[in-house]
Amino acid sequence: MNAEMTITQWHVPVDDRGCYWYSIFTSFTTPVDKKTMREQRLKTYPAPDYKPVHNRANGWGFDAEQQRKATYTGMGFDSTSTTSSPASRRGRSRIAPGKTSAAATKGLFFTAAFCSMQSTGIPVGKRHS
Repeated sequence: MNAEMTITQWHVPVDDRGCYWYSIFTSFTTPVDKKTMREQRLKTYPAPDYKPVHNRANGWGFDAEQQRKATYTGMGFDSTSTTSSPASRRGRSRIAPGKTSAAATKGLFFTAAFCSMQSTGIPVGKRHS
């Protein structure tokens, strides 16, 4: 992002292999241009299934020439690159004292997202292929 805009993202597991991805954009100076933001996102996550354009089959969009000449990562100018992977089975969570508020907020968000999906008829836990 930049100095005047930030993104908050949640990757909410829906089963052992997939997750829903929620992104909230916050602008500190001007209103967020929702239309432009959606158009930009649809270039790399096209509808109707929102599967990422860059994936394992195409090397996650890595470009060695771009890495040599333009960007450190070689993965475009959007420096964030994420991938979905199977959920980890960690058993009992061990949360550091300073992280308990973040964990509580995550739990509240998950509950709100789950309730929202149920009320709108979105199938909860359905595997997207």
